[in-house]
Amino acid sequence: MFAGCASAPRANTERPFVFERDTLAFTNQLTWEYDYDANGQWKGKPREPKPDYTLRCFPMARAVKQFHLHAHFDPAQPPPDAATCEKLARTVLARSPRAESPPDKRVVIPGYAGLREFSAAHEAMLQARCGGAADSYLQRGHWRMVFPFFKFQQVAQAEGLAAKMREDQPAVLHLLRFPETGTINHAVVAYAVRESEDAYEFDLYDPNQPDTPVTLRFDRAGRRFELPRNQYFEGGPLHAYEVYHRCWY
Repeated sequence: MFAGCASAPRANTERPFVFERDTLAFTNQLTWEYDYDANGQWKGKPREPKPDYTLRCFPMARAVKQFHLHAHFDPAQPPPDAATCEKLARTVLARSPRAESPPDKRVVIPGYAGLREFSAAHEAMLQARCGGAADSYLQRGHWRMVFPFFKFQQVAQAEGLAAKMREDQPAVLHLLRFPETGTINHAVVAYAVRESEDAYEFDLYDPNQPDTPVTLRFDRAGRRFELPRNQYFEGGPLHAYEVYHRCWY
């Protein structure tokens, strides 16, 4: 049983992951604005006006993986009505993010070239169907963050992740600095890798900034993951581990 749960999805060779096509068009809005204060400290303050779609990074990342594993978009057909689109989305999102549907069992979504186009046309529906903030707080893999992250484990994670990227297997990553608070506790989707003697550089879909890819670097010498500064993180080293891929994650 455990061997079956641990097996990775097959590579989707029929439809390689393309950022501009296979990601969500809408944003996981930030509840806080961050910047350095006069003393050089990274600080946050509540955003005004208060955003209405927040704390959804985990269900959004999961949804991107589910559509890649279970949907087949067919732009040659006319798009269906809104009710049919919602039914198709519910069917995809009801399937496991931990196993791939065979080609003949995929959910056919006519009229759209990919998830980005589909989500732009049906933003409110997909926001409602992807999941709520509780899906971020209660993701089953959160138990892992309370245990230490040793460097040899992060090396194994980076190497395993690179192997998946070579086979076009997108992976949802939990990025964190636990037990530090107010830093980062976030979900992204890794979908490609560039390798050198010094580092792995993973291309990411980030629900917080969905317009362009983000780079997560793994420093081989330092044996650690690093994320550059952005609108919600001051940048620097962090821990990373994969979720939505085994029974206990």
